[in-house]
Amino acid sequence: MKHILALIIKFAVIAIVLEVVLGYLTDLSAMNILYVALAVTLVAYLIGAGCRRMVLS
Repeated sequence: MKHILALIIKFAVIAIVLEVVLGYLTDLSAMNILYVALAVTLVAYLIGAGCRRMVLS
């Protein structure tokens, strides 16, 4: 449950930052920015999980 809550918070923060930055600099729609935020969140989670495995082994 902790992982789900952390992912939701991470997604929300990333989405807000990307909405401000990409919304100002590009003409991307809000839905496209949410897709980018989702992709960034998943990649960040996978990189973090991989780093934890390397440290623990």
